[in-house]
Amino acid sequence: MYLVSTERKTALLTQFARVGKALGNPARLQLLDLLIQAERSVEALAAAAGMPVGNTSAQVRALHAGRPLPGAVRAGAHPPARRRGRPRRLRGQ
Repeated sequence: MYLVSTERKTALLTQFARVGKALGNPARLQLLDLLIQAERSVEALAAAAGMPVGNTSAQVRALHAGRPLPGAVRAGAHPPARRRGRPRRLRGQ
């Protein structure tokens, strides 16, 4: 039987709790769904979700704290929000 150290188990459970908190909000799940479709700036994400930009920005920060989003790549003053994982292949590629 493989035993996990208490420190490692605590770290793993802490990460599960962080992800659970990040995904435990319907607005965040809606934003994550939109980000799966395409990389967007916070302003474009807010418009697509029908949410105020300030609220959208706070929700994206909460998602990022849970680590389902990668670090944004700066593109001018408005870095795009992205989902983690491989980019989806487009048809015909």
